Amino acid sequence: GNAVVVNGNSSFTSSDGIATAAGDRITLSGLVSGTVLAIGGEGTVILAGTENTFNNIAVKDSATVEFSHLDNIPAGTDFFLGGGTLKPVTEMILTEKFILSGQSGGTIYNDHKLTLQGEVVKVAGENDTGTLKKQGTGLLCLDLTTTDASLNYTGGLSIEQGEVVIKNGQGISLGNLILAANTTFTLQGNDITRSTTTTLTGTATINIDTDKTLTLNGALNGVGSLIKEGTGTLILGSTNNYATNSNTGTYLNSGILGIAAENALGEKDIILAGGELRGMITTSLPNNMLMTADTTFTADENTVLTLIGTISGNQDVTKYGLGTVIMDSSDFEGDITVKEGTFTFNGSGSNDVLVEGGRFNGDGSVGVITVRGGIVAGNGTYTRLILDGGTVASGNSIGRINIVGDYEQRAASVYEVEIDRTNSDQVVATG
Repeated sequence: GNAVVVNGNSSFTSSDGIATAAGDRITLSGLVSGTVLAIGGEGTVILAGTENTFNNIAVKDSATVEFSHLDNIPAGTDFFLGGGTLKPVTEMILTEKFILSGQSGGTIYNDHKLTLQGEVVKVAGENDTGTLKKQGTGLLCLDLTTTDASLNYTGGLSIEQGEVVIKNGQGISLGNLILAANTTFTLQGNDITRSTTTTLTGTATINIDTDKTLTLNGALNGVGSLIKEGTGTLILGSTNNYATNSNTGTYLNSGILGIAAENALGEKDIILAGGELRGMITTSLPNNMLMTADTTFTADENTVLTLIGTISGNQDVTKYGLGTVIMDSSDFEGDITVKEGTFTFNGSGSNDVLVEGGRFNGDGSVGVITVRGGIVAGNGTYTRLILDGGTVASGNSIGRINIVGDYEQRAASVYEVEIDRTNSDQVVATG
C-alpha cells in the first residue's frame, strides 16, 4: 500500500472518483469539491480539509473514508455506503442522511461515541439483503428521523464490537440482529417488537432502559449466552436455542425478563443476579437456576409458571403477579415473601416465609411462616406458624397443616375450616 498526501484542490463528478488498493492511505488536505466523492477498492481515504464543498460521498467495495472533524464534511452531505466503511476518529454527531445499499450493506467503525441524527434509508427498489456492521469499541447512538417510512432501512445489523444504542428508532426497522462477544444492544427510545432472528455469536448484553420494552418474537439462537441489563423489560416470545457452547445460557442482572413462549430461555442454566423473572404464559422451565442476589418471580393473571429445575442459592425470593409460581426445588435456601397471587412450594428447607398478600400453598416444608393479610394453605409442614392478621386454610380442599413448633393466632386473624361428613381441615401443632 501507498501513503499519499494531496495538498492541492480536487474536484470529482459522478463519473469519476478514487480507486484504492489494499493498504493505501490517501490524505486529501486541500479543498475537495464536486457532485460525488466516490471511493472504491480496499484502501483508506482521509479527509483533512476543512472547507470541502462536495455534495455527496459514496464509499464502495471494501474502501474506508476517515475523518476527524465535522468541518471535513460539508453540511447536508449524503453518505452512501455500498459495502465500504465510515470511520470517524473523534466523538461527533452527524445529522446527514445515510443511504445503505440493500445488497452490499456497509460498516461504521468508531472508537469514540458517534451519534446519527439524520435518516438511515435504503436505496429505492433494492431488497435489504445486506448488513450494517458496527465495528470499533465506541458507542453508536441511533437517534434517527424519517421522512418516508417506506424507505426505512430494514436490513440486518451486526454488532461486532462496542455498543449500539437505539435512542429513537422510528427511522430504522432492523432485520436480523447479530451480537458478537462482549457487545451490547441498548434500547433507550420507543418500544420495539422484532420478528426477525437474533443470533449470539458470543456472550452479549441486551440493555433496556426504564419503562422501555424490547420484544423478541423471532428466534434467539447462537453459541453465546445472553446477559440482561437495565431496569426495562425484555420479552422472549419464541422457542429458543442459544448458548449452545456454554453451560450457562442466561444472566438476569436487572430489570424484567418476560417469558412469552415455551422454552423461551432454552435449556441451559440461568444466573439470577437480581431483577424479575416474569411468566406471561402457562409454562414450565426446565432450567437450573443459581440465585446470587434477591430476585422477584412474577406470574401474570391466569398463568402458571412452574420451575422444575434445581434452584440453588441463599438469596431471597419475592412473588408478585396475580398468577401462580410453583417451585419444587429443595436446594433453595433463601426466604420467601408473597405479595400477590399464589406461590406453591413443594420443596424441603428451613426457609422463612412472609405472606403479605396472595396465597402461600404447597406440600413442602419450611421454617417460620408469618401471615399478614394473605392466606396460608396446602398440606405443608412448618416449624412455626404466626397468623398476624392473615388467614389459615389447610389443604387445597380438605387438608392438614403440620407445625412442629408453635402455632400463634393474633387479633384480626382468620382460621378457615372446610368440613364434610367425615373429615375437616386441620392445623396440628406439636410445640
